[in-house]
Amino acid sequence: MYADGKEARIYLFEDENTAEDGLANWLIDEFPKVKWFALLEVDVPDDWVHDDPEIAGSYYIEHPVPVEGLRLVRKMEA
Repeated sequence: MYADGKEARIYLFEDENTAEDGLANWLIDEFPKVKWFALLEVDVPDDWVHDDPEIAGSYYIEHPVPVEGLRLVRKMEA
């Protein structure tokens, strides 16, 4: 947990379409100075993954992802 009371989480999307939808509809607004995003495939144990009740098709994990668990799918322009 951070000093401001927020939990340390990494948020994930269910698939490419959900990620593209999130980027188009709210992620760009949350990060206005970011010019591009990396779409990554994440391989983690199933018991690390929790449903995010706030956004349909999204999940979160609370552990750092080992580099061998990451694969670049493509760069997404903001």
